[in-house]
Amino acid sequence: MEARLAIRHPTRSVTVPTAPQLLGAYSNQQLAWFSAFSTALFRINDPSLSLQEISFLLGFSELSAYSRDFRRRTGQTPGAVRDAAS
Repeated sequence: MEARLAIRHPTRSVTVPTAPQLLGAYSNQQLAWFSAFSTALFRINDPSLSLQEISFLLGFSELSAYSRDFRRRTGQTPGAVRDAAS
């Protein structure tokens, strides 16, 4: 049985997929990375945190590993993103 959320509208009924249905297209690894990446983008804009501290908070043992992963996934380094935001 497929669970769906039905939203009542004055003129029509709209069926919206539930979160598990929407997220089912992604692996747990992809969801974990997206969560970490969202956190990283939020923290990159915080000037009180160094990039080293952000990499540590995200579970990287070294800034270079974090920078490589970030650049591989986004095409930019964390420092470039921080500079562009300021």
